[in-house]
Amino acid sequence: MSDEQSFEMMLATFNTLLEEVETNLTAAAGGASLCLIGKERRGAGLVKYLEGQYYALKTAKREVEQPGDMTPPTEAADALRPKLAKAEKMLAHYQGESRADIGWVSYYQGEIDGYRQGIEVFEMLGSAS
Repeated sequence: MSDEQSFEMMLATFNTLLEEVETNLTAAAGGASLCLIGKERRGAGLVKYLEGQYYALKTAKREVEQPGDMTPPTEAADALRPKLAKAEKMLAHYQGESRADIGWVSYYQGEIDGYRQGIEVFEMLGSAS
């Protein structure tokens, strides 16, 4: 697979993942602003999870879209690993508080899953080249 084909496949994969998350996020938010969804609102955990997942997938997609030469998939995956570790640390922080904040717990769970999806895409496409 050429670098151009790999690049196009990565972009298409991330666009598909982002569209799916965006559709689910819009449905879960029910038209409400993400900033206004509070802990007491039904479904807020799912909304925050999807918001975190969307953020991580957008971050992964930006690794592909960097100007200049295309970043090899293995390097892109490696660039996400510190971000994944930070999200895991933040999740542990919010889970460990005496009064855990379900909004942040949900957000970081989604962010972790999004980074893992991004790494999986990069590793899959890296092994195909």
